[in-house]
Amino acid sequence: MLAGLRLDPGRPGGIHLSFFGGPALAIGSGKKEIGAEAGMALGYRWRWLDLSVNAGKTDDPTREAGMDRLFTLGATLQIGPSVPR
Repeated sequence: MLAGLRLDPGRPGGIHLSFFGGPALAIGSGKKEIGAEAGMALGYRWRWLDLSVNAGKTDDPTREAGMDRLFTLGATLQIGPSVPR
């Protein structure tokens, strides 16, 4: 489970910013370890559409040395109920 903070005006046409992070259970190569994950996202909300781009870092202690830090980039498209004006 990750903790997060989202700064969002809660209206259509608004920009939002999210920060998240926390411990992460890593299972792989016959090992179970506690790693960590952190990141941020920047997005824009229309009435029923929300588009975000995000970046993060994951530390996975089950991977071999030198391959245990992963960097991620992604995008999210959410379609949901209309946000009232």
